[in-house]
Amino acid sequence: MSAFSQQWLQLRESADHRSRSSFDEALPALSNDHWHIIDLGCGTGSNFRYLSALLSGAQHWVCLDHDDDLLQALVETTQSDRNKSVVTMQAELSADIAAVLERACADSAPEATLLITASALLDLVSTTWLDALIGACSQLHATALFALNYDGQMELSPAHADDGRVRNLIDEHQHTDKGFGRALGPDATRYARAAFESRGYRVLEAASDWQLDSNDAELQRELLAGWFAAASEQAGDPTELRAWYEHRTIRIDSGQLLMRVGHRDLLALPPSTPAAA
Repeated sequence: MSAFSQQWLQLRESADHRSRSSFDEALPALSNDHWHIIDLGCGTGSNFRYLSALLSGAQHWVCLDHDDDLLQALVETTQSDRNKSVVTMQAELSADIAAVLERACADSAPEATLLITASALLDLVSTTWLDALIGACSQLHATALFALNYDGQMELSPAHADDGRVRNLIDEHQHTDKGFGRALGPDATRYARAAFESRGYRVLEAASDWQLDSNDAELQRELLAGWFAAASEQAGDPTELRAWYEHRTIRIDSGQLLMRVGHRDLLALPPSTPAAA
């Protein structure tokens, strides 16, 4: 599985939280006030911090990641209370995901509503892995919430002549193997929706685009550097895109660059579950 630094995860958390779609707020109506929540690829706990504040009633969180350092950072910044317990579990998600979920459900209370969730994960995985995940969700009769999946949309303002080329190269890179096989990249949400619906799930989908301006300059710089590296890898010659990168960096430094990065959120409700508002 791809590794992400604590610095990157910290930088993106504010943008992630303000971008998420409003149907998250309907989640409390789906439970009898007792949740068992499995957070896949939890990192330092951004998804936990966002969702735990929205959900009512008792919450038992099982936060899974392959990176011990990220799990330790989550533990150091997370406080449990009488209605909210958190355990961490080191797991290689690219392995047998059904077996991973079985371990994570081992201590689930019979009356608990099972929620399987992740943030910024689905675009990294392959069709084979995602089919296995969705099949496991169906077997467990779990509600699923997958937020902030990249959808291939990228707009920069003011425009530059090479923006379209860079976007196409980035989308090519998004399909390369991120540790799960050939990645779905911007096709992830569309594929997941069809796969859930084929199993009788009712699926809600909404935009959760990043809108970045001069207040997000540090995040813009890190994002731009990542785009430049990915596009250069696909192009085979970083000098071809150097002028684009330097022009965009100057725009960020002067507070003049606006970025929209397209994401989609997906909420999948198992059969016989009341619809979320």
